[in-house]
Amino acid sequence: MGMQFGRLKVIGRTENSKSGTAMWICECSCPEHNIVTVHGSSLRSGKTKSCGCLQKESLSTLRTKHHKTGTRLYHIWKGMRQRCNNSNNPRYHQYGGRGISVCEEWDEFAAFESWALNNGYSDELSLDRIDGDKGYSPSNCRWATEEQQQNNKRDNRRIKIGDKEKTMAEWCREFNLPYRLVSDRIRTLRWSPEEAFEIVEHKDGRIKNRIIQ
Repeated sequence: MGMQFGRLKVIGRTENSKSGTAMWICECSCPEHNIVTVHGSSLRSGKTKSCGCLQKESLSTLRTKHHKTGTRLYHIWKGMRQRCNNSNNPRYHQYGGRGISVCEEWDEFAAFESWALNNGYSDELSLDRIDGDKGYSPSNCRWATEEQQQNNKRDNRRIKIGDKEKTMAEWCREFNLPYRLVSDRIRTLRWSPEEAFEIVEHKDGRIKNRIIQ
């Protein structure tokens, strides 16, 4: 009683095991202070040193041993998992909340990194799901430009100007206007689509219009 074995402190005795081995009640010094029952022989031999927290910490260390936690690719991987697995994430309702998940293969960063580097990753591209109603997996993901991503959005609106109808991203490309600028004009400033694309400059009260045919 009271002896320390690794993180475990013996605090009591309990019934022997079916084989007759002495069993001891121990408290772990981890933050959770878990209570576990351990064979006396496992304590003496050093086979059991904690409630299991040491093993979890070792696995966590192995997973982060790649030393790439500060890279852009790692943040993409982490963000993907947060959106799908963490109900406290602000965007969870758009992903995990509607059944979008990450495949088991990508539970490990190394596997995701290998796929990314072999499938066209670059700092100018973002991770995009080909089918927006399916999860993240090698068969349903690609590296795409902002225009490709905007065209692939579930809620992407189509805009008709003249006798042509295109997505906002397609119109932006045609008129060489930044997507975010046009989006802000329509969604935040409440401009009409025609105004958003026709107005090139809005400065000192003067507006220069583009002729759209």
